[in-house]
Amino acid sequence: MSARAPAPSVDGPATVSGFRVHGFSCARAGSRPDENEDAWALGPGRVAIADGATESSFAGPWARIVVAALARARPSPARIRSARRRWHGEVPWDRLPWFAAEKARQGAHAAVLALSLTPTRREGYAYLSAWSVGDCVLLWWRGERLHGAFPLERPEAFTNRPSLVGTGDGWPLARRRMGWVRRADRLLLATDAAALWCLRHPGACAGRLLPLLRADATEDLLDLVARERAAGRLRSDDTTWVLLDGG
Repeated sequence: MSARAPAPSVDGPATVSGFRVHGFSCARAGSRPDENEDAWALGPGRVAIADGATESSFAGPWARIVVAALARARPSPARIRSARRRWHGEVPWDRLPWFAAEKARQGAHAAVLALSLTPTRREGYAYLSAWSVGDCVLLWWRGERLHGAFPLERPEAFTNRPSLVGTGDGWPLARRRMGWVRRADRLLLATDAAALWCLRHPGACAGRLLPLLRADATEDLLDLVARERAAGRLRSDDTTWVLLDGG
């Protein structure tokens, strides 16, 4: 299996507020690495992940642009408008056939999850603020137990029509979560297929996936993805996990 995506350009440190970061992303089965429409990015105190909607045009570039924007600063209308302008500037409009240009004018879309972690004076804790549009999911582990998930908590909550951040006008309908996390917690950001697998198989996620992510064991992670896809437990979609390890 050779569909591993390249690591993102990191805008900032290799840790987020003292949490060590380990990321893995691979394209759906049968696709090239450059066809992976998932993206993730880091910034000082921030991490963002996105899943470009395959049915829209230039969704991969939009996912990469929006996570880069949200890894630098908190989500805001101005931040999203700036990302939209960059996407419009990067589309090669003058080289597109008329039908491709027509589809591109309909815009690109992506599910997005962005979070910040702020050090505090409360010993052993950090303050988390998460912003979500769509079905990328934050799962947090306390010891070997899945302590919570946001914005989707159960496999049945996933739908075929999630909310998305688009390149057109308007402010997306976002959900927010704020609160304390322990320094020993492990926070896992995942795109939809990857998150759904974790929620359906929390034991395998804790016992198999998290140790491989902590070890940055890329080839073993690729093998795990291939086996789970072949067994029908993991949907064959672009698959991305980003672990913030406080333990």
